[in-house]
Amino acid sequence: MLPTRTDSEKYVRIRVLAFLACCVCAPTSAAAQSAAWTVVATIPGAVDRIDGQGNFVYLAAGAVPRIVDVGKPEAPAIIASLTLPQPIRALTSSRSTIYAADDSSGLVIVDITNPRSPSLHGSYKTPGPATAVAVSNTKALVVAATAGLQTIDVSKPAAPVLLGAYPARGPVRDVVTTGSLGYAVSLPTGFSALDLSEPGAAVVISAQQTADAPFTLAIPPDDESGPGPGIACVIGGEGAQAGSLQIFDVSNPAVPLKVATLKTPGQAQRVAMKGTRASVADATAGLQVVDLSKPDAPMIVDSFKTSGPARDVAVRGALVFVATGGPSPALVILRKGA
Repeated sequence: MLPTRTDSEKYVRIRVLAFLACCVCAPTSAAAQSAAWTVVATIPGAVDRIDGQGNFVYLAAGAVPRIVDVGKPEAPAIIASLTLPQPIRALTSSRSTIYAADDSSGLVIVDITNPRSPSLHGSYKTPGPATAVAVSNTKALVVAATAGLQTIDVSKPAAPVLLGAYPARGPVRDVVTTGSLGYAVSLPTGFSALDLSEPGAAVVISAQQTADAPFTLAIPPDDESGPGPGIACVIGGEGAQAGSLQIFDVSNPAVPLKVATLKTPGQAQRVAMKGTRASVADATAGLQVVDLSKPDAPMIVDSFKTSGPARDVAVRGALVFVATGGPSPALVILRKGA
């Protein structure tokens, strides 16, 4: 069991904020769809997960990660691929490395120092199937089914070492990191904040039961100049609220607050954040763009109807990458305007 820090140890600033668990039924501004989207390019083929950095996008389909050069987005080029031992459940990248949650193989680390020639660098077999992964500096947080959240030292990628585990109250579903903080969601209602700044395993800052059947979450990237770690988006819900977007104020990690719930037109699958905008892969409703400048009053401000159901989404600069399913699965690269 990991130690738990009290607020006074590290987080002494307590905000007073009214808890708002309002359920917003997809308000849409008049500006939605006012300016056309441009389909910059399409890459045929199934895509389960998307990640990327710089001029490269990493696509996972089954056990195969593909590396795509999008330096010229109108002419994307698949420059390399690699076959991992098991189907990839999630992936993330940092500098010259891809970290894959590789199901029963656990954490698999891929060296992409030369993007045209990726190679297996190391692996760590988790006690349960690896289904999600996030990285902060030399620590990887890996969701390992009922075994909870594993903190793994990846400072030596060829020989990763377990630092500890966080046994949440229910099955952990997803994890993200920003700077030295981590956030995890677990069933049935768990939302946890973690401190990764100290040596050793992640330390629990707070563990609340305020999320509704969560299965994935997102937070703005470290390099964004927007709200930084102030907002987190969780997708979850049951029944009529299945696939809803739940907005959390995490400006004080010791007291994260759910401030709104937004039901999108489709059924949200994945979300990517940039500044105060959340791009949502909304299944049969395609791409939905949500304005979070007022976190307690999220509003859909734009959308794009994809030809197949939207499964995953990533934002890189002015480009939005949407993975679609259906009879003709593809990665669609979008840009707003001409």
